[in-house]
Amino acid sequence: MIEGCRAVTEYAQQFGIKTMIENHGYFCQDSDRVEKLINQVNHSNFGLLLDMGNFVCVDEEPEKAIGKLMPCASKDRTAELKEIFGDYLSISKLKRLWLL
Repeated sequence: MIEGCRAVTEYAQQFGIKTMIENHGYFCQDSDRVEKLINQVNHSNFGLLLDMGNFVCVDEEPEKAIGKLMPCASKDRTAELKEIFGDYLSISKLKRLWLL
């Protein structure tokens, strides 16, 4: 999976396309697996589409998982942000909150 993600992201970069993985499904649903995958792909063109609700499916506390993966996040799922925070907060605002 690591080699495949790296190959796709290198190819996509030629065309100005950023690639991401969403924390969804068996191989990358919990924060440990997502973090491991992103670190092993180790490419500036590869990031995370952060889906807050999927952490609950693996009995992980979303607040802790979000804090752990926020540095990897490229995009977010605004529906989950609204549910958790009641108001839309951008990725940059969330990163500042977790870095404080």
